[in-house]
Parts: sequence; C-alpha cells; structure tokens
Amino acid sequence: IFYDFFSILVSFSKSDFSCPELFDILTKIIEKNISKFDSIEISMIIWSLANVNYKNKYFFDFLSDYITSLIEIDRNKFINEFSSNLISTILWGFAKLNFRAKRMFENLAVLITQNKIKQQFSPKSLSDITWAFASLYKRKPIS
Repeated sequence: IFYDFFSILVSFSKSDFSCPELFDILTKIIEKNISKFDSIEISMIIWSLANVNYKNKYFFDFLSDYITSLIEIDRNKFINEFSSNLISTILWGFAKLNFRAKRMFENLAVLITQNKIKQQFSPKSLSDITWAFASLYKRKPIS
C-alpha cells in the first residue's frame, strides 16, 4: 500500500498537475510510515516533491532529521542502502526547494569527502551534489 503513495507522487511529478492539499495528505501518511520506505523510495519522494515545487518546511525538516538519524545511528548500514545516485538526488531535491538541512548536508558531505560511498559517483551525480552545496551555501561577494 505504501508503494502506491510513492507511485502517486512520482506520477504527479511527471505531469503539470499540482495539488498541494493532496501532497499534504500523502506526506502525512509517508511521515507516519517512513520506516516502511526503502532508500530508493525516500530519494524518489524527495525528487518528486522537488519537481512539483512542494515546499512544506515541516515535512522536509522531518525528512532531514530522519536521514540524519539513519547516518548517525548506523553509518555502515546507510552506506550500504543509499547509493551515490540516491544521495545526489536527496541533496538536489533539498537544494531545489531551498531547504538548508545543515546537519544532513554536513553528514552527507563527510561520507562523500571521505570516499565512504561504495558506488562511484557519476559525472551527473557529482554535478548535482556540487550544484546543491553551491546553491545553498553561497558566499557573500567580497567587496
């Protein structure tokens, strides 16, 4: 049943239709059942909501805290479950919606820079990651 909610979000993200009220309902269901979603589904949920420009700060704070807890509780399990593509999609989605999830970004940056991710990063993944960090953490111009 939870896969159906995930599929609905992905379907809407590929269309021009937007219904924030429906997304509010779906994200509440996802939140209550987040542990039943796998790494691919979590990444695609973020991707889908970013594509429809769904800016629910509460839900994205929840997702950021959840992903951060996965990393901090069992780093090795996270590394085994989340591929380089999934990580880049998560970072891209948060940045596209302009959500600064500082702890999550910092934790993921450590995994990336310490070369802990088992799957190599594709040029697209690296581009998405670089764009995500650059767009959220721009430095003020030097006068």
